[in-house]
Amino acid sequence: MSPEFAAGGPKHLYIEQLEGGVARSRPQTPAYPALSTAFASAFNETVMRGLPVEASLDSAARRVEGNLREHQYYPPPSR
Repeated sequence: MSPEFAAGGPKHLYIEQLEGGVARSRPQTPAYPALSTAFASAFNETVMRGLPVEASLDSAARRVEGNLREHQYYPPPSR
């Protein structure tokens, strides 16, 4: 509905990618910041610093799991 995302708009490529199956929107979860931070850290450790992939991903998984536990796995709000 935004003109920026409409055909000819500066962000229309994003819509084309979503509709064409090239891109995906980010997950709708309050845990997204923890997930993206952990993944970015693992990426930097392995690609930029050359650390072992498995150890970096295991560490990222532990950080995410700790965040989920800390927030009781983000239960839906009570009504």
